[in-house]
Amino acid sequence: MSKDEFFNQIENVFREAESYLRRSTFIACFSETVKSVTMWSHYANSHKGFVLEYDLRNRQIKCDNCENKLTCKDRIVHNLYPIIYDYKRYDGTYFVDCFLGRHMGLFSKLSDVMFINKAALYKSSQWAYEKEWRLFLDKQNSYGLPYLCTEIRPVAIYYGKDISVINKKILSDIAKEKGLKEYQMYIDVQSEQYTMKFKKI
Repeated sequence: MSKDEFFNQIENVFREAESYLRRSTFIACFSETVKSVTMWSHYANSHKGFVLEYDLRNRQIKCDNCENKLTCKDRIVHNLYPIIYDYKRYDGTYFVDCFLGRHMGLFSKLSDVMFINKAALYKSSQWAYEKEWRLFLDKQNSYGLPYLCTEIRPVAIYYGKDISVINKKILSDIAKEKGLKEYQMYIDVQSEQYTMKFKKI
């Protein structure tokens, strides 16, 4: 094998490792804020969409006290973490070394079952305004913890300032049926700042 062929093979393994991480990681993203003009523009169709609020504080998970929690395939696990905003990328050398070793038929012990989560928790500091948290779902037969199967219900809905009348009516009917609080977003034109506010409906 030539030097070029060897390095090409290594490069292919790196691409396979990245692809594996993407296939094995399932994420729901949350934000601490509902008042970001940029977030409403990017993720809610330029203020025509809506936001759901969840209260994830002090959740009581029944599996915490179950004697079968380490072996049950339906175990509910805590997998919610804040994003780490940094100017430097996550150092994935450990994972790549392990993946490369296994690809070459060597025994490579993976002692850190949280590596997938760690790799997905780093973002550039330029995104810090999002104040993001991520909830991970670890699929069966993947590295990491058993898969999450808890039901997390929203507690409120916020309508974008430019949401259509018909969409708001449909969502409002659902919100009333589910017992959700309802809020209308608006931009305070009396303020010197570009401030988003909401009012209860």
